[in-house]
Amino acid sequence: MPLTPEPDLSRLPALIDSYSAQGLHVELVGQLAPVTEATTAATQLALYRICQEALTNVLRHSQTLSATVRLDLDDGDAVLTVTDEGSTEPLDPAIVPGGGLLGMRERAELLGGSLRVERPSPGGFLVEARLPLRRSR
Repeated sequence: MPLTPEPDLSRLPALIDSYSAQGLHVELVGQLAPVTEATTAATQLALYRICQEALTNVLRHSQTLSATVRLDLDDGDAVLTVTDEGSTEPLDPAIVPGGGLLGMRERAELLGGSLRVERPSPGGFLVEARLPLRRSR
């Protein structure tokens, strides 16, 4: 079985297309090329995987057919934001969250970054990963 390289940001459009094939319209906005040029392979892999997990959550839980992925540079950080305008219904307290959000947070923190997750009003979900271009010592 041939080995394949870990995904990087150049594969983000193909990832987004794979979600479109599953019925989720995803719009990619922002600065893909500048972020790709400014980030390390480890940062690109983390951003790719965080985006993948966030879109999976939209597909499984949001009760919407669209999402937006934004990628930008901001004050020395690469910033990935995934948003949807899903359900306005309150979250069901009986549903126990899986490890997806924890895994995204751990990926970001491992590279000296952070993850913000919130449920803006009146509905939907926002996941924002902020990873430094250079790791602080």
